[in-house]
This record gives sequence, C-alpha cells and structure tokens, in this order.
Amino acid sequence: MLSTNQTNPFCNSWAQQLRSGHNFNALQLKKAINEKKHKVANELIQVQKLITDAKYDNYCLYVVHAKLARNKNQDILLKLLGRDTTNDEAAAQVVLLLEGFRKEGLMAK
Repeated sequence: MLSTNQTNPFCNSWAQQLRSGHNFNALQLKKAINEKKHKVANELIQVQKLITDAKYDNYCLYVVHAKLARNKNQDILLKLLGRDTTNDEAAAQVVLLLEGFRKEGLMAK
C-alpha cells in the first residue's frame, strides 16, 4: 500500500512546477496534469515490457535496472509493477530483485 505521508523527488518537482508554472489557471493545470499522467503511464508500460523480457534475458534486467535508476519515480513504479505481477511468478521475482537493489542503495534515489 502506498503511503500518503511520504513523497519522492518526482512528486516534489511536479508539485513545485504546478505551483509556480501555471499561475493557477485551471485549464493549464489540468493540461499539465494530464500530460504528466500520460508520460507516467508510458513509462510504466515500457518498464512492464522490459520486465517481461528480463525474465529470460539478463541484459534486459540490466536495461530495466538502468532505466529505473534514472527515474525519480522508481519507488511508485516498482509498487505498481509489484501489484501487476501477482499472477506471473517470474516477473514478480524480477520486481522483487529490483526492489532489493533499490533498498540496498544500488539505484539512485
């Protein structure tokens, strides 16, 4: 379960951009939020595909690790991916491995 008491660099930067960049114009705020939701959804789909490939290919595991290491929203993406892989044991193992890397500090935060 995701906690609403915590935040990550992704959330901090976007909250700052929303507060400062659009002068509280409702239409511009809605447009910016929808664009960011679309971008996060695309990132999630890309990482899901990489995890599917990482079940069989160590290079894909490296690629998904590198992609998540550069992502400021890695903690949320890993939570969503963990929830999505409950029916696929191999993909769930890949997500657990990536979460372990993050917890051990092997991914940038």
